Amino acid sequence: TYNRVIERGVVICGTKDEFPGFSEEIWSMEDGSKWTGFDVDICRAVAAAVFGDADAVEYEIVNGITRFTYLIDGTIDMLSAATTYTFTRNVLKKLEFLPTTYYDGQGFITKKTLGVSSAKQMHGAKICFKGSGTSAKNIADFMQLHEIKYTPVVVGEKENTKDVYLRGDCDMYGTDRSGLASNRLGFKNPELHIILPEIISKEPLGPVVKYGDQRWSDIVRWTVYVLFLAEEMEIDSNNI
Repeated sequence: TYNRVIERGVVICGTKDEFPGFSEEIWSMEDGSKWTGFDVDICRAVAAAVFGDADAVEYEIVNGITRFTYLIDGTIDMLSAATTYTFTRNVLKKLEFLPTTYYDGQGFITKKTLGVSSAKQMHGAKICFKGSGTSAKNIADFMQLHEIKYTPVVVGEKENTKDVYLRGDCDMYGTDRSGLASNRLGFKNPELHIILPEIISKEPLGPVVKYGDQRWSDIVRWTVYVLFLAEEMEIDSNNI
């Protein structure tokens, strides 16, 4: 991967679009197209580590299915897209997860008009989730533990869960709480929606590379560690 990146002259980083705070493409008359966000900054840091130029990066938009296939087939060099580190993805799918950059947990969002303050009050609710992520199993485990009957609504791969929720096909949906906060920012009336207090899982998020490519994984791993060290030592772009 390293040799391919050097020959190409840019790092190709897989990330999500329309994910405020983490990754989104913003257009302006002055700057044109510009990617911004927490996950984007990880991509930029790796480009800076390899080329000395944080702008030597191209972004490939990924979703719940393509993020792993693109990594395995070489379409992208690294993945920075709020991806949860799990045993199955690491050991069975042969993906290498680098240091966790954002510790999260899964939660729920619903409409304030329902008058609930806890997910445990959602008996009989229709709950949306993607079939390809970790959300479905977490929701099933939580509901079984608390003996809550619910109607699962599986969202197709070509649809966004938030869109299914907003058009009224389900009462609530569950994903990482950072994702819920990001989604709510883009709602037409965000004040009408509430993120419930329950955190039902551990979701360690971070960059991912192809398994078994030691040189490249070392570069990405230590790029992240250097960011940690710089923050601890209060080093930034102005005082370095």
